[in-house]
Amino acid sequence: QMWCVPGGAVRFNHCDGVVQLCKGSPPEPGQAAVQAHTPAALSLPAQQPLPAQVVPSQPSTDLSFDCCEQEGVWYTQGEHVGVCQQTGGDYTKCGWLQSKNNWKLAMKEPPQRVEAFLHAHKVYP
Repeated sequence: QMWCVPGGAVRFNHCDGVVQLCKGSPPEPGQAAVQAHTPAALSLPAQQPLPAQVVPSQPSTDLSFDCCEQEGVWYTQGEHVGVCQQTGGDYTKCGWLQSKNNWKLAMKEPPQRVEAFLHAHKVYP
């Protein structure tokens, strides 16, 4: 789901909890996101590289267009809530999709981050 706000756009994946921001006008659908370079991500030890396109979770007020280096590019600013246990597997291989309670627990923080960001930009979905 995507919302346009003053200065750009934010999108949220309801299945895996990924949050992405784009400064300026969002690109055409289908563009892959790049990893945002946040201070928290840059301070991690070099021997623990981040998976592609993922930045550690931060407090709910952390979403900012400051992490978007270029306009018109999606930047991932939140982790997936889980990793599928089998390549090419279906939903039964994703722990957070095993039950409604698992999904609700795993998906608690990402929507709160998006909601705080939207409210800060006076958008009330």
